Amino acid sequence: MREHTWNERAADHRHHRKFRKLIQLHELTLAWIQELKIERAPYLLARGLNPDVTEQLWILDSLTPESRLESLLDDTSVEDVLGRLKTTVWAVQAYTLSALLEKTAKKDRSALDSALEQASWKTGRRTAEEHWKDQSASSRDDLRVLIRTVLSAPFLEEPESEGLLIKRALREEALIEFLACPHSKASVPELAPIAGELCRLHGHWLRGYAYGLNNRIAVEACPSGPRCGQRWRIIPSA
Repeated sequence: MREHTWNERAADHRHHRKFRKLIQLHELTLAWIQELKIERAPYLLARGLNPDVTEQLWILDSLTPESRLESLLDDTSVEDVLGRLKTTVWAVQAYTLSALLEKTAKKDRSALDSALEQASWKTGRRTAEEHWKDQSASSRDDLRVLIRTVLSAPFLEEPESEGLLIKRALREEALIEFLACPHSKASVPELAPIAGELCRLHGHWLRGYAYGLNNRIAVEACPSGPRCGQRWRIIPSA
């Protein structure tokens, strides 16, 4: 193994931003579990997960909003550490959703979908309210400003320019396209069977997020070819 120099093991602001996103992404998985009042998370059973992912599950036990990236660094580079964590967080989210769907009877599926959608929406709304509480009142009515905050969504790739394509940004309407949604993450095999459901729930996260920015924003799915996308509109006041 090539020995890493000191600067390769020093985290900078880009690494910390990636780390924060991964924590937030795992928080969404935990929100589903908490909404359904499940005592033991499906991923803790470690059945059906890639062995490489299983070896990293210990990290998730202590992953909280207060966690520091430095506590996870080892003798590999920061990028290596974040790469392993990213694979683990994504695989666990996919595995958790798959397990919940598989264990739910057909007659109970609509109730499960509703609970997952609600948990996703509430998590997105809370994120917007916490992160953008100081946003000026005037900017909250301008989608040219608000839509760019979506770049910080936890399921978008870093660097931010590779995660989102803003196809249109007007004051009261915006059209966005996701460049690296679960459908395109071939590096995490657990995602392929569940990509459609994951994208749908991420869409509900963004609906809640939009509401947290401005409760008059309407969000609708707007796929563009093979990519997922959304149209945001500000509904005029009555």
